[in-house]
Amino acid sequence: MRTSTTGVFGVVATAVGISACAAINGTRPGDMTIPEHQEAAQEESRDADEAARRATVIGRGSENERYSAWRHRELAKEHAAAAEQRRQEVAATCPGVTASTPFSAMPLASVEPIREADVPPGKRQSRGYYPERLRGARIALAPGGVAAPDAAARAIECEAARVSAGLDRASPESPLAVRTAKAVVRVADTRLVVEVRGDDRGDAEEILKRAEALARRPPRNGL
Repeated sequence: MRTSTTGVFGVVATAVGISACAAINGTRPGDMTIPEHQEAAQEESRDADEAARRATVIGRGSENERYSAWRHRELAKEHAAAAEQRRQEVAATCPGVTASTPFSAMPLASVEPIREADVPPGKRQSRGYYPERLRGARIALAPGGVAAPDAAARAIECEAARVSAGLDRASPESPLAVRTAKAVVRVADTRLVVEVRGDDRGDAEEILKRAEALARRPPRNGL
């Protein structure tokens, strides 16, 4: 059985080499898309320039303005570094992946909700004490629906990573288009299963809703 976790972009990608953004304002690379980090970097640079300008034309308080300029420039650097980190993570997820069928256009066999409990480390799960919550959807592709399951798995992981990073837009009906969606793709023999989770209940419900709607659609191209 082949198990892949590179699609967990929002978890795996931010767990390795957290940007220095966290040192000043608590922002992690995965909390924002690449375009959002780039825009934030530009805004911080503009604020730094303005603070530096004010420091040159005033006497009292100029130290505060110089500190403000330094802080804004550090934030600009951190957002730029976070954007670059996300680019590298996408590149690491997508080597050799060429254009393929979008996930939302792949034939689905079944959809079931993912329900998991928040169990603290070292604790035993009790149904009454740690209730399960909806996390997202477990989506099985139709047998034979993709010609090369391993290649399809890599393509889905790449699509999820690029959408999460803001480099691509998923189809509006795709579970991957939900803001906090994270995907894990597993291949066992010729069976391909995609688990898509959201960060909160609202996103988890939306992921499940979209997946169920895709599963109900009429078959395409005779599949």
